[in-house]
Amino acid sequence: MTRREGSVVYYVDLLWGMNVCIHLLLFWGTAKWTRKPISTKRLWIVSAAGSCSVFTVLTPFEEWLMHPGFALLLSIILVPAAFGFHSFTLFLQQLFVFYMLSFLTAGIITGLHMMVLFQAGQGSSWTPGTSLTYWFMLTAVIVAALTIYMMQAVGKKRETKVEKTTTVIMEIDGQRWEAFALVDTGNQLKDPFSGTPVMIVELPLFSSFLPEQEYNRWKSMMESGTLGNLEELNMWKQRWKLIPYRSAGQEMKWMFALRPDGIYLKDKHYTKVPLLVGIDPYPLSGTNDFQMIIPAEVLPESNTSRSA
Repeated sequence: MTRREGSVVYYVDLLWGMNVCIHLLLFWGTAKWTRKPISTKRLWIVSAAGSCSVFTVLTPFEEWLMHPGFALLLSIILVPAAFGFHSFTLFLQQLFVFYMLSFLTAGIITGLHMMVLFQAGQGSSWTPGTSLTYWFMLTAVIVAALTIYMMQAVGKKRETKVEKTTTVIMEIDGQRWEAFALVDTGNQLKDPFSGTPVMIVELPLFSSFLPEQEYNRWKSMMESGTLGNLEELNMWKQRWKLIPYRSAGQEMKWMFALRPDGIYLKDKHYTKVPLLVGIDPYPLSGTNDFQMIIPAEVLPESNTSRSA
């Protein structure tokens, strides 16, 4: 074997090992994102089968087999082979996620490769395959795996937050505010006289409606929470009332609350629910995921609950 032939075999061997690792990562990531389990045996079989495409460089059909159409055809075969075929919609979702993760992984590997080359002063003379080593590929695959895992974890956490929110429309004197509300099972705040539950709304939600001077007055009064300040509110005079509440380990406080014309649940076909609106002078969510907190007890039961 000549030196050139040995070099070709080395890079083919390296690329095959790299492709096995990458396909393991892609099928594992697709299983995580689509929440469809895959057995270890299937994972290794489809990964080994998908990585065999690198051996096309040793055949006279290299140009034809390296065509993007052949890669797509191979993916169409391997994805259902890995997860089974349950429905056409699910198959398309799995294929889309597989390719999305493929592009993400390729971008990470290329970026790391270029960074290594620039550190070595070879950035201006880069050619594909330059400076590829087993250690580099192992590092790149680990970085890609961590990236996929963190993205999936963040997406899952975000999805959990979204599942705990509902869209609420608040109406006062013909003015409407629509915002996301956190469904709070621990919110037991009620008007002690009427027993009406209280929904908490952050004051910044009114910032575009109130003049700056009036907004600052509201904020200052609500932060102090003194009883006498209720008379100083000029807008919606007949709607205001004070609700007493106590936080854990704190003294009794007072919350400024409004009687709205209506509170509607958009996700429940605009169902109207009886609520008072308590105003909190500060944002309720540091990431702006919701602007209201609605007690779970006022939400209509789901169809599943009723049927049970």
